[in-house]
Amino acid sequence: MAKIKLCAFADEVSPELDLQIKAMQENGIPYLEIRGTEYGGVGDLTASQAKEIRKRLDDGGIEVWSLGSPAGKSPIT
Repeated sequence: MAKIKLCAFADEVSPELDLQIKAMQENGIPYLEIRGTEYGGVGDLTASQAKEIRKRLDDGGIEVWSLGSPAGKSPIT
């Protein structure tokens, strides 16, 4: 039987990473599909911001499953 790994786009809860981590912990979701934080979209992070986010996620026991992207969020004309 396959093992299911539950992950979430936590920025649906809040743009604030601390609130994202809290919601994931409260709901037993260990994997984050990181898309955005208070710093903006994952593609806009500086190396320093990415390191800070990594530390905060590590401290909260949350692992990154994948990166969310804004692909498909623009109208196609």
